[in-house]
Amino acid sequence: MSSLTKTLQPLLNKKVSFTRLLKKRGIWDRINAENVMVVAIKNLKKKKDINSQQVEDLEKDWQNFLNSTEANMFFETHKNKPV
Repeated sequence: MSSLTKTLQPLLNKKVSFTRLLKKRGIWDRINAENVMVVAIKNLKKKKDINSQQVEDLEKDWQNFLNSTEANMFFETHKNKPV
């Protein structure tokens, strides 16, 4: 299980600040962020002890974040940071 999956699991029933999560992880690139989150969400879906609705809600929140002005500003502001 990836470390991001471990980080996300306790946050399933809370509102996640994706900008804070990405900053903490040093993920500055949109494509990298999308790929890492897809893997983490897939890993969460595989776990039997996790409420699938919470994972679906997290996935929806992530998609909403990606389509937001906040995400555009975050990735644009940090696009020249080393990966």
